[in-house]
Amino acid sequence: MGVSEIVKNYLLNLETKSSKLVGFYQQGSSLTSNFDEHSDYDFIVMWKETIPFLHKRKELVKKLGYEAIDFRDIPTSIKSIELFKVNNKFINIAHVLSRDFFKFYKDVQNPKKFNPAMFVRLGGLRNSKIIYDPENLIKKYIEKVKVTPRICEFIITILRKKSNRTFMD
Repeated sequence: MGVSEIVKNYLLNLETKSSKLVGFYQQGSSLTSNFDEHSDYDFIVMWKETIPFLHKRKELVKKLGYEAIDFRDIPTSIKSIELFKVNNKFINIAHVLSRDFFKFYKDVQNPKKFNPAMFVRLGGLRNSKIIYDPENLIKKYIEKVKVTPRICEFIITILRKKSNRTFMD
């Protein structure tokens, strides 16, 4: 079973009436030429109402015979993450509520709310591989989210300020 199938099986086993899986995609170095033996497999998962409880996710990882490495909730970034190991492959999953996910990328379209961290996340979305998207919400969203010239100017200005500060310090 491939990594995508392992993750899909795991997530579908987590799904309940209150934790409905909206979709998920893979991103990161595992999809690029930068992937090496030390790389992990990164997935972003969207849930409708609630993210499955951390202890339930950890229990399921152990029940499936995977090695649990790190599980935590990160309230400041409105997500929950886990890292586990299967067949010598590290799988890193970030869980978010779909409303927070879609709001975040809507904010990308507003240069006043835009920040460099958004650019990194936007790159992850743009270079992603959709694994599970039954209602095509992720696909439609990727097609809708654009990096406008105004946002590019803003990013370049921030990067210039940071690089000048780094060289001056």
